[in-house]
Formats: sequence, C-alpha cells, structure tokens
Amino acid sequence: MKTATSTWSQKNERGSTLLVAMSTILILSLVGAGVLMNCTTRFNSTANQVKGWKEALTAAEAGADVAFAEIRKNGLVDPMNPPADPGFASASGWSSPAPSPMATTNSWALGNTTPFGFGNAGNLSTKVTVDKFAYIPGSTQVGYYRVRSVGIAQVSGLKRTGMDNRVDGSTKGDNLLRKIDFGIDHFISTYGYGDALATASPTGANGKTMVAVASVNRAQVSRRVELIAIPVMLIEGAVKTSGSFSGTTVDSYDSKNGGYKGANPAPPYDTDAHDGDVIDGSSSFSAGHIYGDVTTNGGSASTNNISGVVDNNVPIVVPTATPGVSPIPLLPGMAGFAYTYDSTAPSTITPTATPDANGILKRSFWYTYSTLSGVTINPLTTANGTPIDTEVNIYVTGNVGDIQVNEGVTTHLYFRGNVSSKAKNTNDNNVDGPVQAWTWFYTNAAARTGATGFVAGDIGKIAYQDGNPGSYYKLTATTPTWAAYTPVSPNVPAANTVCVPISPKWVYANAAARTAATGFVATDVGSIAYQADTKAYYTLTATTPTWATVMPYAASPLMSRAGHLWYYGISPADGSARSITISPPGSLWAAFYAPSYDFSTNGNPDIYGVAVCKTFTQNGNCTFHFDKQLASSNLPLDYRVASYIEDVR
Repeated sequence: MKTATSTWSQKNERGSTLLVAMSTILILSLVGAGVLMNCTTRFNSTANQVKGWKEALTAAEAGADVAFAEIRKNGLVDPMNPPADPGFASASGWSSPAPSPMATTNSWALGNTTPFGFGNAGNLSTKVTVDKFAYIPGSTQVGYYRVRSVGIAQVSGLKRTGMDNRVDGSTKGDNLLRKIDFGIDHFISTYGYGDALATASPTGANGKTMVAVASVNRAQVSRRVELIAIPVMLIEGAVKTSGSFSGTTVDSYDSKNGGYKGANPAPPYDTDAHDGDVIDGSSSFSAGHIYGDVTTNGGSASTNNISGVVDNNVPIVVPTATPGVSPIPLLPGMAGFAYTYDSTAPSTITPTATPDANGILKRSFWYTYSTLSGVTINPLTTANGTPIDTEVNIYVTGNVGDIQVNEGVTTHLYFRGNVSSKAKNTNDNNVDGPVQAWTWFYTNAAARTGATGFVAGDIGKIAYQDGNPGSYYKLTATTPTWAAYTPVSPNVPAANTVCVPISPKWVYANAAARTAATGFVATDVGSIAYQADTKAYYTLTATTPTWATVMPYAASPLMSRAGHLWYYGISPADGSARSITISPPGSLWAAFYAPSYDFSTNGNPDIYGVAVCKTFTQNGNCTFHFDKQLASSNLPLDYRVASYIEDVR
C-alpha cells in the first residue's frame, strides 16, 4: 500500500520535471529567437541589401550606357549630312536643358522628373544628365561630354537595418558603406546635384533638397557613376601612319592667324608652330626635325631632333577608308546613295543652282569620273561675282592628277586609283585666315544708300557691297551715313571675300501674302523672308510689318586654305598597293586622308595641310606644315570613354 509521503514525493518529482522542461523550452526558444533575429538581420543585409547594392550599380551603368549611345550616335553619321549638334541627338524622353549641374542648352536629362524604370516589376530606375562642358580647340560644335548617371534599386524586406557596424571584434560590417535610404535620398539632401558642399545651404542652383524615396514601403539604394566622353577625331596630328615614317621637316601653324609664318615665328604665333605631331604606327621611324610630339609603336625616336615629347611604346590603329563609314560617305553607284550627280568629264566644273521652294540655295554638288586631271573647279557666285561657299564632291574610280580649285570652292576628292602631281600644278586658290565679317550685304551702292530701318545700336557695324572685287562700309549714322572701310583681318584684302547664304525664316507665295503677314515680335526684326514668285529676299525692319530688300548672305567662316581641298583615298578591298606622289617644284595646300596609301614627296615641295596614310616618305628639302585648324574641321569618327568613376559619397 502507498503511503501519503510517497504520493507527495511523486507529485513533486513530476512538477520538477515539468519546470525543467519548460525552462529548457524557454531557453531554446530564446536561443532560437536570437538566432532567427540575427539570421533575419543578416539575411536582410546580405541577400536583400547586397543584392540592392549591386543592382543599383547595374542601373547606374545602364543609364550611362544609354547616354553614351546617344553621344556616339552622331559620331557615325553620313558626313554629307552633318547633324546640327554633333555628338548628341536629343532622343525621345530626353529634355533640355538639364536641371543639373549646367542649366544650359548644352545639357540634357533623362528621367529627371520621373526616373526611368526597368527591371523586375520596375524595382530599378535611373536618372541621367549629359553636359557638353567644353569644345575641342578650334571648334564651335564638337565637344567633350560629362555623363552623370544615378542608379536606384528598391530593397525588398523590412525598412530597417539592425546589423552592428562590426561583425565581431576585428571585422567591420558594411551597412554604412551601402548607405541605404529609408525615408529620403541622403545624397541629394547633402550634396544636391553633386557639386555642392555638405555645409552649403540648399538653393535652387545647387539642388539640395529633401526628396523622398521612390516607395514609402521600401528602402532603396542609390549609386552614382560619372564618365567623360571625348571625340575620336579624324585628325590627331600633322602626320599619322600605320606603317613607316621617314620625314625631313614637320612643323605647324594656325590658319585663323593667316598664312604660315615659319618654324620659329615671333610671339604670339610661336605657340602655334610646335604642334607638328607625328604618330608612327610602326617601329620604323626617322626624321630630320619634328617641331612637335612623336609617338611610335616600338620605334627608336629620340629627342635629339624632336622638340616635343617622345613615346615609343604606343599601339596605334589607323582604320581603313570604307565607303559608308565616316568620314567616307556612300559613293555614286552604291545602294543608298541619296544625291544626284553628273558623270560628264568637262575641263571646267561650274555648278549652277537656284533657290528651292523654301528659298534655300543648294551649295553641295556631286560628280563622278573615271579619271581626273587638268580640271578647273569654280564656285557659285552672287549676281555681281562674289564667290559663294560651294562644296564640290568628286568620286574618281581611277587616277587623279593636276587640278585647280578656285576661291570659294571646298573640294572633296574620293578616289580609288593613285595620285600623282607636281605641287605647282595643283592650285588651291583659297586663302588662309578669316575674312571680314559683315552685318549687311548689298547688291550695289543704290541698295546700300537706300536702306532704312537702322537703329542706334547698328552704328559701327559693317556692310559689304557686292562686286568683283567688292567693298566694305561702316555705318556712322542711322540716316544712313556710310564711311569706306578697310578690312583688318590678317592677310586678307578686300578682294578675298567669300559668302554663305542665310536660310530664310519665312516663305511667302507673293508680295500680297508677305505684306499681309501678322504676329511678328521684336526678336523677329532682322530675320529674312523669301518671296517665291520673284525669287527675292526681304528683311523685316519693323513688326508692323515693314520690309526691306536684302541679299541673304554672310561672310564665310572657313579659314583654312588646305581645308578647301581634301583627298580621300578609298582602301582597296584586295589590299593592293596605292600611292600619292607629290613632285617638285612648288607648294601645295591640301588635306590627305588615305590610310591605305603610301605618301611620298621628293625634291623641295612645301606641303601645307595634314596627312593620314600608310607610309610617309620625304626626300630632299621637303617640308610639311600642319594647319591646326584642320584638327577641328571634321565630325568625330566616334567617341570613347576617357574616364569612369563612381561617386561613393
């Protein structure tokens, strides 16, 4: 029989067992909860936040890639149809000007108001700004671009961290590095568009403001990259070869200051004389004297006969000249060629053109011949004989010899054969240096003295009176009163005047339509209208409207004599040999782009221009003078990324 004591003892033992079990369960639950909480925090930090950190960089680089593709787009266009803004075409979704960091017409933004979303369920987005922050020397079109791209990745999971900054006593955590935003974008509130100091007060100019995260329910990670895109230009120095270089004397000048002034001119022209850079794509290099830098691909150039920097360990690539690939357009007879051309081979080429229905004068012409030699090329002219800038493009399937290019003509020769000429027999009759700019163009003295509508701000401006040669006048009073004026541009007499047409702003069928037009504002004064029935031009002198007859021309901006004659040698498909040979005596002003051609001169010719060729050889007392203006006179072949950084603030 059981006693009372034994019954109590058994109950006590059962209670102790239950307490121990419950304590064990409690301890295990606490340990499990701690492990689970720690794992959840670390999972949130590693799986979610690390994923978001990496995806944000992907988004930032995707935005930068889109911007860079837009920049490159115009670097690969048909050179016969250059874009208004080489290097960037404002595509769908882009807006200009960008709000940051340069609110100018040379800036563009994508996704500024609403970030451009993509990814799984739109969890990734990007905002991009592009700034053309500078132009290459000598150009008013081709520039350098800065791309700033922000990549934003939304982080799944709870909007919290909780992970210590140290994993253990010696290992640092990285949640601070990730800079997760839970409520506001920390970067914009601290640095604005990216150029503000953290201590600066918020302003509309620096962009510092409070911007909420993309989703109130999710944290986000943002990363920023910045890259600089620079143009790859057709011309990179005086001479560039893919093969050997053997030269005598190479130096430089700048045609904007007039003609060549010697290898060691007096200030201020001395700074233009030592940029005759040579790029030799082989290990075979020899030279008399180079006034500039020299780059070779394994050569033995030394500073003994070179005034600039020498680098003998640079890989050099000279692409072939292929039709349809910049700078060579599609040529006559090829699919996609979009121009009319004349296949006749006269001894003189004299283009003719009349304004089209919109009053725009055609100034570009195409011709194709089997050979070209002994041909004189003339420009369009105004009624009284003043040359109009005219572009003559000639495709030659065979050899090229002597030609004469008269003032006002820019000639592009695309050829498949060889070139052989005496320097004196290839005449480029254009001039170096800028021509005198003018504000008004008049056909004769009666048109000039009968002009009206002048205001006080016009006094001191220049008028050009057409003729052969023409003459210049300065406005001294609004009545009008004119005083004879002598051009002051260097080395350019009054006779050396070339003009370019100005496109009309309005087109009217007849005089009644023109005089009845309304809606003009003050900024329209000075703009030009074209009257189609009489093919006449008028300028608006008052918004009433009041009209005055005008010749729609302005002074030509072209200043390089060598830049008026370009030789483009098409690379043979079979790799066969081609040559350009310039013989003495005399001087030649021209630019040569013939990557598959052997270029050679002998005797004593002076060549002014630039050369891109396969090999370059000079014998005797030859000299080669690089016109620096040619480096910026063409569209880029492409763009490349010169620098890439991530802004880790």
